[in-house]
Amino acid sequence: MIGKVLAVLPVAAAVAVLAGPAAFADTTPVASIAITAEPGSYPVTASGHWAAPDQEVLVSSPQNVLKAQTDNGLGYIAVLLRGPHNEPLHVGSYDTVGDPQAHPELASVQLISNGLGCYAEQGGFTVDRIETDPASGVLTAFDGTFDQRCAGSTGTAHGEIHFQR
Repeated sequence: MIGKVLAVLPVAAAVAVLAGPAAFADTTPVASIAITAEPGSYPVTASGHWAAPDQEVLVSSPQNVLKAQTDNGLGYIAVLLRGPHNEPLHVGSYDTVGDPQAHPELASVQLISNGLGCYAEQGGFTVDRIETDPASGVLTAFDGTFDQRCAGSTGTAHGEIHFQR
């Protein structure tokens, strides 16, 4: 009997070790925004990287618009990505962008920095991953990149957004 118990203990310990990380996995949302601003870009004029938990980065998708925003104490930054005709975003590239009020048939990239903002006249974005909760429709994961150049700008802002709930 003791031999059988001793033989089972290593197997039970191995199962506990393998199951342990999943049982205690961190469920803290992960979110980040990274922007590289070329000289002459507008309205974001400086490059930066903002990531939770050091900074509060909020990512949501109200009314089919992906919105990533942060306020690092030095200033507010927001990136808004919208599909053509305000349709839900899907995995793929959106290469033709403009102001959605004037051209609802185009996708849009909007950057906002400290109260100043504009829609990209040139640029686009790529959605590498987008997931929502099937029951609630709430965004649960997003990975994508964007390029944005406003009218009159001489530089382009390039960026990435990552989110996992």
